[in-house]
Amino acid sequence: MAQDPTPNLFAIQDLQSRQAHKVTWDALNALRTEKRLLAESVTALQSQVSVLQSGATASAKLPAIISALNSEVDVAQDHPYLLLVNSATITTTTGLNKILTWDTELVATPTLFHSTTVDSDKVFIGRKPGLWLSVLSLAWTANAAGTRHAEMRGDNSLPFVDTRENAIAGFTQYQSLTGLIYTTGPNDPHGGSYLTARAFQDSGGNLDVVEFAGGGATSWAFYYLAAPAVGTPR
Repeated sequence: MAQDPTPNLFAIQDLQSRQAHKVTWDALNALRTEKRLLAESVTALQSQVSVLQSGATASAKLPAIISALNSEVDVAQDHPYLLLVNSATITTTTGLNKILTWDTELVATPTLFHSTTVDSDKVFIGRKPGLWLSVLSLAWTANAAGTRHAEMRGDNSLPFVDTRENAIAGFTQYQSLTGLIYTTGPNDPHGGSYLTARAFQDSGGNLDVVEFAGGGATSWAFYYLAAPAVGTPR
């Protein structure tokens, strides 16, 4: 907007009128300055709002971006899969429980759950609470006498699940034990602090559990199925 031409105050002969016109003119100039500064502030504010709106739009896309990234993450971290075996035959004594050790991991797993060198008999699935499927497979050398037991136990030797079969003569006897384990954390006795696998036989003498590499199928597998349920079960 074009400004009014500067008035010729000296053309006003009356001193009081001249001073009054000067005050009015100065006030008008001050208002014009404030208006200009305000317009500049509004422009700057609109620019900041545009930046914020752009950021908000980008933020709205974050869930989709994160989801896409998560899909690329190794599923073994979100849904661990452990396959444990032994590199040597394990000999069991008749009438005694034998806690099995596992010195080989056929599937690479985070050390969070198992170690092949420290407490290799223990599997710490409670460190990832939720629903697990455990599959224990034993390959017994052939013997016709007695029975064969496979068992999974939780912390403090608390029995979890087991199976018993009569001996079968003439060939290697395969025994499989499957169990669903729901653990709520590291203090849960059912697979919380740790699980162990035990073998038992009462053939009257020593009997071997054949290692994986020796042609047997002795192994222990774990599959993480689901996260803990939300809320209190009814």
